Formats: sequence, C-alpha cells, structure tokens
Amino acid sequence: VMRFPDLGRLEIGSETRVKILPKDDPARIYLERGSIRAETPTNEQTVSISTPEGTIKSSGITLVTAERDQSTRID
Repeated sequence: VMRFPDLGRLEIGSETRVKILPKDDPARIYLERGSIRAETPTNEQTVSISTPEGTIKSSGITLVTAERDQSTRID
C-alpha cells in the first residue's frame, strides 16, 4: 500500500508494473500490467489511471483496475 497526497491510496497487486508520473502529466498513474486498487481524493482534482488500452479518470471514487492479456477491467 502506498499513499500520495495528491493521488490518494494505492494498493498494488503482486507482479504489477506501475509508474507514478510527474504532476504535470495528464496520466498520473500508468498501469502496464497487474492490478491496483485506487482510493482517490475527494477534491476537485481528477486522477488519471492509464493502461495500454485506455485511460480511466477518477475523483473521489474507489475502483479496481486490472490489466491482463491485453485487456483492462474496471470494477
């Protein structure tokens, strides 16, 4: 589990490859493979989670993002 003041709380699954990008990058979190659970802050800022297949924008929402076998799943 990792906490970031501007991104919220991230639970990173085993064998996951994820990059936290600079604040000025529109895709703040890049999930190459594996799974993460993100609890994003409930302020006016949106947090973007990108995978090879697309981008998810979240603000104050708890979500699970998983990328396996060239597909992305959001719960």
